[in-house]
Amino acid sequence: MAEYVGRTVWKSFPGHKEPFKGTITEYDEAAQFWLVKYDDGDQEELSDDELQAVLVDPAEAGPSGEGAQTKNRGRKKLLQPQRKRRATAQALAPAEGPSSEAVKGKRALRSPASTAAAERLAKKQKQDGKKQRLDGGEKAAPPGSPAATATQRKQQAKEMKLASPKKASGGSGGAKAHTIRRGAPTSGPLEGPTRFHNHVVYNGVAYIAGQTAKDHSVQDYAAQTKQVLEALDEQLEAAGSSRNNLLKANVLLKDIALGAETFNAIWEKWIDPKHAPARMTFEASLIHPDLLVEVDAIAAVPGDQT
Repeated sequence: MAEYVGRTVWKSFPGHKEPFKGTITEYDEAAQFWLVKYDDGDQEELSDDELQAVLVDPAEAGPSGEGAQTKNRGRKKLLQPQRKRRATAQALAPAEGPSSEAVKGKRALRSPASTAAAERLAKKQKQDGKKQRLDGGEKAAPPGSPAATATQRKQQAKEMKLASPKKASGGSGGAKAHTIRRGAPTSGPLEGPTRFHNHVVYNGVAYIAGQTAKDHSVQDYAAQTKQVLEALDEQLEAAGSSRNNLLKANVLLKDIALGAETFNAIWEKWIDPKHAPARMTFEASLIHPDLLVEVDAIAAVPGDQT
């Protein structure tokens, strides 16, 4: 298709008395048009059919020669020539600006070379938009930058978070790992092998196991209640707390009808009403048939650092 390159065309335009002389400079195979450059400096794209209509056969006589060329350059144009231009493949794609620009009152078509340069510039701008600054920021991406930049920002923020120094455990502002502190294990003929501890302290709270009378040979609610509360005092003190820091207590009586009134009378003398905890009372069969009273409790441990 390059056999026409260099050939001459003569084309008439509305508003002009004489035709314009032009030279075929190149053929765009992708867009399938011929680029014609006229002697007045303007350019135009022509299809195959349009080219055949204005192509001059070298063997034929026509409005050519030095005289005609000189006359063509010296004539006064009545109107600005309106030359047809076909949209190229580059023009159909998203463009950053107009495909042609005004030059001295005329419209000059952007050449393929300038179009390629513009594409290279746009590609470079997109690549620059992806680059990240060493200080953790990033260059401002030009319009049309790919969405991958947002993903890069998230990945960078994640890496910065992982790289940031962590607060030392137990230091200023650091979270301290709490430990469990256990009291003496159970012992005695009723408990047998160690199955639990009499109290456990964790994170400033003491959990007191169920306390029963050490001497349960006397089947008397008053006697066993006093022994139980004395044992509770011992475990609270061992845990670093006291009856005034009780938060919750569970009372188990073998027979509520027989023992509730007696237990409550002794309890009310034992506990300060201002520091009375939450409490529940149950009727239950205890671990030994001679046991009448059992109490377990939860208490705060002021200043506990475990």
